[in-house]
Amino acid sequence: MKKFEYLLITIVLFVSIVLATQFSDVAAKPADASAPGLGSAAKYSVLGSSAVTNSGSTKLSGSLGVWPSKSITGLSDITYGGKLNQGNALAQQAQADASGAVGSISSQTNTGGDVTVLDGRTLKPGVYDMGAGELSGGLTLAGKGVYIFRATSSLKTSGSVSLTNGARACDVFWYVPTKATLSGGSFVGTIIAGSGIVFGTGVSLDGRALAIGGPVTMLSNTITGPSCASAPVPTATTGPTAVATATPRPGPTATGEPPISVTATRVIGLPASGGAPMQDQTSPLSLLLIVGGFIVIAGIAGNAIYRNGHRVRK
Repeated sequence: MKKFEYLLITIVLFVSIVLATQFSDVAAKPADASAPGLGSAAKYSVLGSSAVTNSGSTKLSGSLGVWPSKSITGLSDITYGGKLNQGNALAQQAQADASGAVGSISSQTNTGGDVTVLDGRTLKPGVYDMGAGELSGGLTLAGKGVYIFRATSSLKTSGSVSLTNGARACDVFWYVPTKATLSGGSFVGTIIAGSGIVFGTGVSLDGRALAIGGPVTMLSNTITGPSCASAPVPTATTGPTAVATATPRPGPTATGEPPISVTATRVIGLPASGGAPMQDQTSPLSLLLIVGGFIVIAGIAGNAIYRNGHRVRK
């Protein structure tokens, strides 16, 4: 009988250790990265602070704004699909929302490491820190989820960013405390810069250019999106499911065209703002109840067996 008691105790301890380990993993694994809330700034293709300057034909899919300055040079050569806000309360709110997003970006844990050199890299979703970020070749973002890149100073790029395996432009964010300079190629993501954003001639951006300080300078550029096409979601009994929702988007105000409706796919089980799938969120109370249940059941069974064995010996 003693051997059985030892075996029972061993089983109970093993189950408890396994479940406690699972509980530790759940508590210690946050989502790789979370998309910062942009508020009203999400509607802007370009948002300047001290000024917006443009030379040549520039196309924006979203709104155009500047605050606290009202200065926009070369406005007649800019076509935009949203609204124009110069030094008004709407532009001020957008600036406040863009600045608020910096707090969310800065507070997240580095999950991807340091990537000062971006050329030739293939990166998964996560939060990455850079020194003075530079890209002169190609950068590939591979996988569905949120990508956050935080520079400690400037960002200079003449290369291109490729999206593969479900990566989306609307899930890519760049925070640059000083100036971002895009001198060539095509770039992807929302750029939030502290002292200005400069576009070279003909550079395209699938994203947003939000300068919370300094000017935005453009030279015959195309700034669209950021595109947010969803990859097909596999059917699963317990996994995320896709739900199609219609989200109104303002049409061009200059022509008086009616708003258009864009069908987006929201994945149930993902953060509302889009991003990496959230990790298992089983509550600590549930895990403790499971552990306690195993111990209680094992104790009752062991006690019953012990009593039966004791009667037999008598």
